[in-house]
Amino acid sequence: MDSMPPVGLQVQPVIPVLDIEEANAYFTDILGFGGAWTYGNPPTQGGVSMQSAALQFTMVKPDQIPVNNLRLWIHVSGIENLEKSLKSRGAVICDSLEINLRGLTEFAVQTPFKIVLVFAERPLGNRTAKRDDLDDVIVEVAFPDPQEFRELMASCGWEYFTEESGTADALTKPHAMIIAKHHGKLIANVSIEKAGNGFLYLDNVCVRPEYRTNGVGSRLMLGVDEWLKDNPSLRRLQVSFFCQSDRVPFYQKFGYLGPESSFIGMFKFVDPKK
Repeated sequence: MDSMPPVGLQVQPVIPVLDIEEANAYFTDILGFGGAWTYGNPPTQGGVSMQSAALQFTMVKPDQIPVNNLRLWIHVSGIENLEKSLKSRGAVICDSLEINLRGLTEFAVQTPFKIVLVFAERPLGNRTAKRDDLDDVIVEVAFPDPQEFRELMASCGWEYFTEESGTADALTKPHAMIIAKHHGKLIANVSIEKAGNGFLYLDNVCVRPEYRTNGVGSRLMLGVDEWLKDNPSLRRLQVSFFCQSDRVPFYQKFGYLGPESSFIGMFKFVDPKK
């Protein structure tokens, strides 16, 4: 009897779709997959592959399609060239290239099939100096030095906070602040304020322009989540804030919800027991 231990070799997610041939065409023509196959006449099963990453499709009825987007991660190499290629093919990039909290470089594509594909690349030691330096970014709970705060606000174009009265207001109202520093330099912050009636309010979310799209904002928002976990007595049923509509996809990654308009309130519910 064969004594070889079992070894997991590959996972192939099965994606529910209404039309197998349409799914095959999208993944090959737009996303650059190959190895398309179908089963049945008309086809009820199908699939594509990108080297060792394989996906299967199964035909379902309209009421069996997921209501909310599902997210699938595909680990790749050459991610920057892949993003450029998919953009040129007409793919809808819903999350731009950035480094996440685990150090993976990733971007996401919204497909027409209620699936968000997240392409991610592990660190290879050959990023630009700017991206390598992100390992030195420190995110912590602290109130910044007033002068550093004014300089940060000026970089974001928020002139009110560059005056002493604005600085005093911004640094005395919050219950806590999450800040990010790079080699001792303040590069980002967010304020956490008590709004009463079971609400917490996030304010002054700011990242220096030269550090944007590199994962600093993500680390800041994850810092907020960690603060919520570490302060159960101060947690509320809802955390909310206002943002511009083009920032909505970013905040949705962290569980915030909100209507579609030009300037909207984002919020998420927090379970005080967790």
